[in-house]
Amino acid sequence: MILACLAFCFSCDDPYENIPDDKSYNGKPFVSLSSESGVINLNGTTKGALTDSVALSHRQDHDITVTLELVERFTVGEVGTHFTYENNLTIPAGAFYGHFKAEALDVKEDGDVKISDYKLSVRIKSVDDPNIIPGLYGNKLEGEERQKRYKTISFRK
Repeated sequence: MILACLAFCFSCDDPYENIPDDKSYNGKPFVSLSSESGVINLNGTTKGALTDSVALSHRQDHDITVTLELVERFTVGEVGTHFTYENNLTIPAGAFYGHFKAEALDVKEDGDVKISDYKLSVRIKSVDDPNIIPGLYGNKLEGEERQKRYKTISFRK
């Protein structure tokens, strides 16, 4: 039985054998969020901050301005009341990253709403250079248009 299993495993084709070693993305430059989630630790208060980044696939010889927008569908809480975020950031010429800040202004338990219920979701809205793709798209849900990827920032005591 063991010999049959070993023989079967060694007879399988290598799925990666036809992929060239120099395979890399050579399309138009794009910007993307650094990850899909983040956490602001409140450390026993109602305030806190997180500095996060947006990545650029190819260095440019000029500054790039990226505009972020709120994803209301996945945000719980009010911008300006519970939290805020910088909606414009710059990726300097020659750099791969630009940074933005999200801040908790007054995140606290309120009736049935726990601190962990609050969420701030943002995505890339636009880039000031028409030759750069603004954000990557996520999985398509059935019956919906494909949506841009977004980042959800949660809050922790």
